[in-house]
Amino acid sequence: MSVALSRLPGDFLDYYLAQGYYRMGQNLFTCQFLPLETGVYTTHWLRLAVAKVAYGPKQRQLFRLNERFTVASRSFRLTPEYESLYALYYQSIDFDANPSLGDLLLDGSPHNVFDTHVLEVRDGERLIAVGVFDHGTDTLAGIVNF
Repeated sequence: MSVALSRLPGDFLDYYLAQGYYRMGQNLFTCQFLPLETGVYTTHWLRLAVAKVAYGPKQRQLFRLNERFTVASRSFRLTPEYESLYALYYQSIDFDANPSLGDLLLDGSPHNVFDTHVLEVRDGERLIAVGVFDHGTDTLAGIVNF
């Protein structure tokens, strides 16, 4: 029996991330192995305790070099501006990916069951980078950066 949720509660996302699940479209999945043309490979789902991250001299230098850019966090809403930037990204990659941000995140659905947010990076008014992540109660799950 499957149950449809209008919004996945944050503590549910926390639980499934802790079990090694990951988001694909509007679904959560996990796997132990990835079958590829060259063989079968073990998966390694990476987690990072953000509170324990320490920046070294190279990271601090990058922060200084990028001071002129503005960064804003907001709730995700699919916009033409995001789709345009994603299209530029998609044209530049040499691996399989969804052809649009809407396909990647929403699977054609007008509703998002995840509490999704974005980090926008701008050079003046121009959008130059976007990071998409899902918000749980105690966790964040990075989905795509472009």
